[in-house]
Amino acid sequence: MTKKLSKKQQDQLDQDQANSAAAISRACRPVPVELVESRTLIRQPCTVCGGCTERVRVVAEARNLDHELIVRVCEDCLRHDDIDGRLENTAFFMEANAKYVRGLKGRLVLPTYAQWEKRNDELEAEFVREQEKSVRDGDTSLPF
Repeated sequence: MTKKLSKKQQDQLDQDQANSAAAISRACRPVPVELVESRTLIRQPCTVCGGCTERVRVVAEARNLDHELIVRVCEDCLRHDDIDGRLENTAFFMEANAKYVRGLKGRLVLPTYAQWEKRNDELEAEFVREQEKSVRDGDTSLPF
């Protein structure tokens, strides 16, 4: 069950949406995306599809005048022609996910961080013991 927004919350939401619409209309100029050398070989999130880049040396990015990232495009999206369709698909799923996430508010019953940390440490110790046993037994095929 979703809570009804208060008048103040609804006014703030309306204002945020109006500001977003104004920002979008101001930003209807082309956004040049440039090929930039990646400083690290890590997977980075793609704005267009919601996926990630691979561990590549060059990424396609657009930054604002303050050098803040505004768009990143993965190599898979670059490979395809329908960027606008991919953007629309991503926006659709983000909106649906936002509704789902809001529906979870006040309903999650979580373990504590201490419980998580304890269980993680137990599993890590078990993994290390298994690896040490494999090495002692002469098995060099590690599972990672």
